Amino acid sequence: MQGVVFLGDRKLALQHFDGPIPGPGEVVLEIKASGKGIILF
Repeated sequence: MQGVVFLGDRKLALQHFDGPIPGPGEVVLEIKASGKGIILF
């Protein structure tokens, strides 16, 4: 799985992470899409 890491000083990096492994009684959800509301000023 890939994720964005905030390095500081307004810099970002894309890094690879191992996928999460659920423990007893836990589940892993896959998010297909997300969004952000539009703010009008």
